[in-house]
Amino acid sequence: MISESTYDLIIIGGGIVGLATAREFLLKLKGFRVLILEAEDQIGKHQTSHNSGVLHSGIYYQPNSVKSKNCLRGYSLMLNYLVEQAIPHQICGKIIVAKKENELEMLQKLYENGLNVGLDKIRILTDKESSEMQPGIKAVKSLWVPYTGIVSYLQVAGHLEKEMILMGGKVLLGQKVINLALNSNQEWVVTTSKDVFRSKYVISCAGLQADRIIPNKSILKKYRIIPFKGDYYALMNTSYQNINHLLYPVPDPVFPFLGIHFTCHMDGSRSLGPNAVISLNRSDYKNHSINIGDLNSIITFPGFWKFVRRYWRTGLKEMMLFANQESFVKEGSSFGITVRKSDLSKMESGIRALVIDNQGYINDDFILFQDHNCLHVLNAPSPAATASLAIAETIFQKLISGLNTGF
Repeated sequence: MISESTYDLIIIGGGIVGLATAREFLLKLKGFRVLILEAEDQIGKHQTSHNSGVLHSGIYYQPNSVKSKNCLRGYSLMLNYLVEQAIPHQICGKIIVAKKENELEMLQKLYENGLNVGLDKIRILTDKESSEMQPGIKAVKSLWVPYTGIVSYLQVAGHLEKEMILMGGKVLLGQKVINLALNSNQEWVVTTSKDVFRSKYVISCAGLQADRIIPNKSILKKYRIIPFKGDYYALMNTSYQNINHLLYPVPDPVFPFLGIHFTCHMDGSRSLGPNAVISLNRSDYKNHSINIGDLNSIITFPGFWKFVRRYWRTGLKEMMLFANQESFVKEGSSFGITVRKSDLSKMESGIRALVIDNQGYINDDFILFQDHNCLHVLNAPSPAATASLAIAETIFQKLISGLNTGF
């Protein structure tokens, strides 16, 4: 028998952004009845637990952009939260490596951008200084970013869940939302695979499924989530333990992915990845299966084909990395660190929600839509995990203020 329950706020999605948002409302509004509906059998099962686990400093993002503001604020809030909650983390720093002369201009732009957003401890390293900072790497020059760190965001999500439950919040698992509608009393009716719930406020933090939750389907004519899968490989030889910092390439300025990089993890392991290829299944992290609904969502969107025509060269390179492990080895070895195919052990992939508009352009900033008392987080790309506590503050301010605008 289907039951019906009423809350002040229902949050769709139990990832790190949804959990941080629940915590924010419970901190600000004592006694507020907050419910999180999570489709899976555990919290944080998707983008929250399938990422590089990096605390981002904000060096890549344009000053005064929504992403930049939330990352800088979120970085500070997250560091404080990690200390308060005694969550293991490490500020190991990042080296952005210019491997070729033609990458120096972009490296300089990143340096200047970092200074403009207040990262005053970053510095350009010579080739000699680069190899002294991280033995083995070969760089024309590099950019040292001492603010960057590592953490398990799934562990952070677990602490957020415990905290919001202690404040009176509730999390229900296995509750896939199948309909969201406004009734005659101006209440939101949320129908799941098991129950029906009513609430004055609704916030959708549905990640990879965010475009499917929005009741106003006209938005889908302008935007569509295109899932991108990234493969990671664990580095199984102890020699890689000498990698003490995150090692990143100079990014492609027109593509939002940061390139294949070396990552240190809190369990002491090291990994290499990810690439970025279109995924035909939004939730298959182990294989490369096809979900007909996900495939149809991609190929029926006109903006997708414009995107393909615009970025086919980059796409071809990423497909090579996907299809040929030797290409992965070559990409890793280009840092100057010897990577052997025999040392690579396949990890679960990550899947990132990339929002593309109907003209084929990538929307890489945070996107929110508000409809009555319902706010949809349509796009929360990296560094959303780092920025989650700041995003929660912004969501609270937007929804409570009643402003019918996005960011």
